[in-house]
Amino acid sequence: MNELLKYFRIVAQTYREIGFRRSLQLALRFIYTEYTLNIYTKDLRNLPKKVECKYSNLIKKGDVDYLKRVRRNIKMPTWELYCDIYDKVGDFFIAILEGEIIHISWIYYNNKKRDVVHLGEKEAEIKNCSTHPMFRGMKIYPAVLTCIQEYLRTKGYTRVYMRTNEKNRPSAKGIESAGFSLFGKIKIIIILGIHIKGPFILLGTTKVTE
Repeated sequence: MNELLKYFRIVAQTYREIGFRRSLQLALRFIYTEYTLNIYTKDLRNLPKKVECKYSNLIKKGDVDYLKRVRRNIKMPTWELYCDIYDKVGDFFIAILEGEIIHISWIYYNNKKRDVVHLGEKEAEIKNCSTHPMFRGMKIYPAVLTCIQEYLRTKGYTRVYMRTNEKNRPSAKGIESAGFSLFGKIKIIIILGIHIKGPFILLGTTKVTE
């Protein structure tokens, strides 16, 4: 019941902010979808080398108030721009070029809820990442991921996780370029915002859900 209420709250909030047509585009993702996730991990005691990217100077820690203002003017928004509404999170890194969001990645911490990965007190997960189509393949994604790793390490975090659809090879390549290693897979089915998880296939050694 809580998941259904959350689903309808998201639809109502996005409708108020961006209108019917654009909110419907985002809401359809919550009605039904299924996919297999690849799960990655990275030990923050060993940071990767800096990724060479011409847009590295555009990467910074984001501000939710600024994000709210910018996304009102986006013609075709992606759902990754609304995680502050969906999941009530506020930490993210962003790259902006001439007022246009060209990348966003969100940081999730231990909130005591069961998820694909059990996060410890000094562990975090980077997820719901999106790169503007015109800027894909330019190494912005791994450059952002290395910046987030540095940020988390300064905050005392020791391990970080990521996930991506197993069919999304460009995303996997970016994650691996930022020093992450694949350790597991899990099938996910979403019906009206309710997540149904299949068995976790362990490829490495770390904590996962039962």
